[in-house]
Amino acid sequence: MDLYYVIGIPIVALVVTACMLPGFRLRAKMRRVKERYPTAPVTILESEKYYHDDGDFDYYGIKLEYTVNGNTYVRETKWHQAGLPGPEAFEVHYNPDNPEEAYPDSEIRGSVGAVILGAIISVVVIVAYLYRFQP
Repeated sequence: MDLYYVIGIPIVALVVTACMLPGFRLRAKMRRVKERYPTAPVTILESEKYYHDDGDFDYYGIKLEYTVNGNTYVRETKWHQAGLPGPEAFEVHYNPDNPEEAYPDSEIRGSVGAVILGAIISVVVIVAYLYRFQP
């Protein structure tokens, strides 16, 4: 077996793992949050559209309000889809020991994107490795 493969393949494997690991960790954390934390409905206090420098839509900045045990909390989040849904589309999963720690559903759903991004980067690294370094 060529030294190129003996050294190169493990390095590519490490790069692929490094690209995907943060996405998997975030996804696992968000899964635990959704399973273990209770939910509270929200009220949208304000929302603002943000744009890229070229004028294309980027995201909505949203300020949410939720109430737990008579105490009201405010949380900011982002919505990356073009249409802003009503407040019924949002709810927060809050930590019962510390209700200020809350995760809107939009952030939990968004954690899938981190895994997808890691997978895309991994494919690019593998293709570049195979294409560029052919013996």
